[in-house]
Amino acid sequence: MTSTPAPAATPGRARSGGTSGRDAQTPLDSVLQVPRAAVVIRACTVTPIDGHRHPVLAAAAGLATQHRQRAEAHQLACDPFAEDHVVAAATRSVNAAETASAVLVEQIDQWTLTALPDNRTCVLHTETFGHLIDRLIRAWARWPLLDAMDDLTGRERARQALDQVSELSISYDDLVADLLTGRRRLPRHQNPAGPFAA
Repeated sequence: MTSTPAPAATPGRARSGGTSGRDAQTPLDSVLQVPRAAVVIRACTVTPIDGHRHPVLAAAAGLATQHRQRAEAHQLACDPFAEDHVVAAATRSVNAAETASAVLVEQIDQWTLTALPDNRTCVLHTETFGHLIDRLIRAWARWPLLDAMDDLTGRERARQALDQVSELSISYDDLVADLLTGRRRLPRHQNPAGPFAA
């Protein structure tokens, strides 16, 4: 099995938050800075004793839980040998996780509306901050399930998922740097998700 490397900080990028990952020990005056990708991923597995004080990290931890549950339920729902009632229950779990994830994504987007600068003259990014974090954590949650598979196809897909986590981490840190320096701005309205996407 492979091990998950922490996304490396890229030299020269704007500093957008603490890099130690110790959210519970972050000074109060810097709690609401934008966390880097490595800190977001760490929040998926490490919860401070007093909980995550940063709303983005709290939502990221919640997304990690939902995506793990969704991925596990999806495996059951796609099992050709599973009984009908098992498939039905797993499908309901997938839908519930998607709905809960949509709520958490919206919470992140609501935070960015007031916490990040909004220069209407700069380049508009194509997705909201919450959706980017959701994609990052979705890929992160999929990796260990694929890595646990014994066949070569599963291991190859695990490698691809890990590559996606690295690429999305770089994209995330680049976006944060551009937002803080006024090169890009976020859309005010997110794409519909969850039960209201239809």
